[in-house]
Amino acid sequence: GHIYGFSGGSSGTVDLIANMDLLDSLGIDMPTNYNEFLDFIQACHSNNITPVADSFKEGFQTALYFDFVLTREGYNLWDIDKGTISATDDVFVKAAEKVKGLVDAGMFSPSAFTISEEDARLSFLNNEAAMCRLPGTTWTDYFDSRAEGRTFKLVGYPFQDEGQPQDTA
Repeated sequence: GHIYGFSGGSSGTVDLIANMDLLDSLGIDMPTNYNEFLDFIQACHSNNITPVADSFKEGFQTALYFDFVLTREGYNLWDIDKGTISATDDVFVKAAEKVKGLVDAGMFSPSAFTISEEDARLSFLNNEAAMCRLPGTTWTDYFDSRAEGRTFKLVGYPFQDEGQPQDTA
């Protein structure tokens, strides 16, 4: 059987990390909102780069990206448990549509559901991906020890609408 559910963590414990040297060498700008992120995805594909390296082999990680988008609308997945919002509310539906748009645009490698987290991180470190999910502060040392003179940058969640502030929490 399979166990399905929403992420038990908050989006504040997971970040995206970007390889700034790779982006600079390709002339790709860091996205600051949802539409720019769609452009970022296209620019990465035009340069044969995976936009975001990640592993969804265990499945639960996919909910993190939904939470990233939902938090840009002022809510998180815990609000469903609390009854603050419903899965049929416009804000929830809008967040789901945004996530679908990112996936349909090719945000992740088609192999994201079969590769390990280590393989995803290695694709980022090998300049095959522009960004990677940084799963909690414990992984900061992992990337720091492998930076080898490269510039990595923590990225806020640029999934809000244009003109809305980019909150990094």
